[in-house]
Amino acid sequence: MIEHKRQMFLKKELAWVRQGPRAQRSKQKDRFERYYDTAAQAGPVVEEEVELVIPPPPQLGNRTVEVSNLGMELGGKKLFTGFNYIFENGHRIGVCGRNGLGKTTLLKIIIGQLAPTEGTVKTGQLTKFNYVDQGRLQLNEERTVLDEVSDGTEFVQWGESKISVRSYLKRFLFADDRILTQVKKLSGGERSRLVLARILKSGGNFLILDEPTNDLDLPTLRVLEEALIAFPGVVCVVSHDRYFLNRVCTDVLAFEGDGKIHHSVGDYDYYLEKKQKAAVASVAASRQSAAIVPLKKSPPSKSAAANPVPSKTKPRKLSFKEMHELAGMEAHIQSVEAEIARIENLFAAPDFHRKHATQTNELMAELESEKKNLTKLFARWEELEALKASVTDAKAG
Repeated sequence: MIEHKRQMFLKKELAWVRQGPRAQRSKQKDRFERYYDTAAQAGPVVEEEVELVIPPPPQLGNRTVEVSNLGMELGGKKLFTGFNYIFENGHRIGVCGRNGLGKTTLLKIIIGQLAPTEGTVKTGQLTKFNYVDQGRLQLNEERTVLDEVSDGTEFVQWGESKISVRSYLKRFLFADDRILTQVKKLSGGERSRLVLARILKSGGNFLILDEPTNDLDLPTLRVLEEALIAFPGVVCVVSHDRYFLNRVCTDVLAFEGDGKIHHSVGDYDYYLEKKQKAAVASVAASRQSAAIVPLKKSPPSKSAAANPVPSKTKPRKLSFKEMHELAGMEAHIQSVEAEIARIENLFAAPDFHRKHATQTNELMAELESEKKNLTKLFARWEELEALKASVTDAKAG
């Protein structure tokens, strides 16, 4: 709209200038100066749609990466154990879970930067990794576009051949004059294309990204998503961004804090759905087991028959406090279950990342705490029911 007004002003003033008025009066002089100043202004940078110009990755073999009984311990803490998985061509794997459970450690084991404490990693001969950490996604505002991508080299590997860095940047729609422009002077769309160019420059057929969404704006994310979906190799990405995982992933590897890495086929929403159903089934099973069946009395041993105990210890009755606790136990359990469902519904909501992205770790910790609380409540309920049942049995006997 602003550019349209500028063009309309120039069109009107150009007609006036062509009439040949003399710039003698101050008002006419000011009008001339305003026209030439406006005409000299550069129009807005037109954002072009970037084509998905992904460097052709080298061909993958029959084996990419295969892990068997993988386990890792750091600083005396066992992060995970017994992990088995085969990474196959075409898979886009999302790795999720709260911080500190070993997600980045797993990536470093896969690429060979760390040795596991147990299990093996078998990498195919044709597998070439491209590991992108958060530092690779940050741009130096003072450097030029050329410097940001070249890093002192003149060529970029493009499939089986090499092309110059300038030619490479032109494939990301950078014209000659923009290639030497400082990063701080780039438009939003140009920055998006530059980040993408940096990521894909290293090539490889097994692309690994660690938290790629943390410092990227929305346009950059959309371009990155499309690039990953079109990538003809293996993609493995760590992220807390639910929408990003839904858009990109074919599989999910979830770190749930129990020392296991859980595999789920499908996107992140489907993983949450299955997890919620499993939680409901677990609660139902716990409730069923809470109904205590009185134990059958075992026959007395011979020694006991020879030396009968003169008096029998009476079962302890529930105290008033315990009776009150038992009476309110079911309502307490339902309250905790409702809180668990509330938090899980937050994670499943389409607008979770927009509304609660900064609370992801806090909500995950709260969910874990509530689940542990629920387990304790069921155990306590079972204990009180057992006491109550033992008194009833004694009276019946």
